[in-house]
Amino acid sequence: DTHKSNNNDGSILGASLLFAGTAIGAGMLALPAETLDAGFIPSIAGLGLCWAFTYVTSIVTLEASWLAVELSSDDNGAGGGGFLSISSRALGPPGEAVTALLFWFLLTSIVVAYTSEGGMLISQFANEVSTNALSIAPAVGSLIFATFFGSLALVGTS
Repeated sequence: DTHKSNNNDGSILGASLLFAGTAIGAGMLALPAETLDAGFIPSIAGLGLCWAFTYVTSIVTLEASWLAVELSSDDNGAGGGGFLSISSRALGPPGEAVTALLFWFLLTSIVVAYTSEGGMLISQFANEVSTNALSIAPAVGSLIFATFFGSLALVGTS
């Protein structure tokens, strides 16, 4: 039987932006500059250890996600393989609530950090490019940054 899906599967641009945003985050760009004073060999060793830790935790998370999906298929499809499903199965409803709260805190912190730094960059760029007649405060730069990327998220990439 032929079954056609009417859902929007996304776009290549959206997938590319998602991959780039998760693969190269703000911390990853700052790590080599922050470890510069330690020297080349200690920096490479430290970054290698960070990579190994990230790799191992991603494999453990993948395995937990697969197990949660497998267990949810036994329960008539309730749940899934996300962090909330994993924490709900492992820690119960209180663990799920704590996980949701921690994710909210993490994502809010990331939005604040990106908006603050983006506003600072816009302010510096405007002050360097323009004459003294145009001076943008970092708070106004943050507002411009948030407005631009908020409207991009609202409109979408398709």
